[in-house]
Order: sequence, then structure tokens, then C-alpha cells
Amino acid sequence: PARAAMARSWRALCLAAGEPIDMGVSARGILRDVRPERSTQLLSLLVEAGGDIATTARLLIEVASLVFAMGCNKGMSAWARAATAPLAHGAVQLLQGVKTADDISVAAVLCEAALGCGTRRLACIDATMTKKGATRSAMLESAINELR
Repeated sequence: PARAAMARSWRALCLAAGEPIDMGVSARGILRDVRPERSTQLLSLLVEAGGDIATTARLLIEVASLVFAMGCNKGMSAWARAATAPLAHGAVQLLQGVKTADDISVAAVLCEAALGCGTRRLACIDATMTKKGATRSAMLESAINELR
């Protein structure tokens, strides 16, 4: 289930960026595409395409947090962090100065901090999420407590 969830979210990101992945490609095949340079490329394509900034940021945060959490669950936290950091950082950059009706800006900053790609890294994430089998709720709970 974790591999399939990561693949579905990555597939959605590629589709939104105008580079759909053929439905015949397996989850394992899709995950070979999840790399920092590919994240950066997809982010650039999304920005070039325009569209609603908050919606784009929501997609970036959803994919980054899901791939990171599921990657940690599979014991691949370093790969997941490196591969998705450009997405979280990009979401924070996109949302600078943008007023939104929800808390996506806060979620983006939290995700960026959890991935350690912003100005502040949450050390609690390393302790909570880098062990195989950790849950998303544990990551969020420890991150929120750290930021208080």
C-alpha cells in the first residue's frame, strides 16, 4: 500500500505538470522517476503552466508529505527527503505574499521544516520518522510540538 500510495501521488503530480505517466507503468517503475532533479523539473513545469497558486502549492505539499511519510514507513527516509524537498521548498516560495483562505502557507512551512530544506529543520522528525514503520500522525504530532 505505501508504494502504491507514493506512485499514485507522483502520477498525479506528473499529470498536473503536463507529463502524464502511462497507466501501464508499475508503481515500482514510477518510483524510479522520483528524484530531486525530477521534482525540480516538475515544479518548473507547474509554475510555467500557471493556474491557481494555492492549488498548485496544495498538490506539491500533498505529494511531498505523502512520499516522505510513506518512504519513511518503508525505511527509505533519506531518499524520500531528498526527492521531495524541492517540492516543499517550491510550495513555500510560491506562497510568499499570497493570501489564502486556509492554512496552506503554514502547512507548506511545516512540510519544508520537516524535510529540512528550509531555514529551520525539525530535529524531532529524524527521531520520529527515520525508523521504519513510523506513522504520518506521529510525524505531524512531534513536528507541531517542536514548533510551539
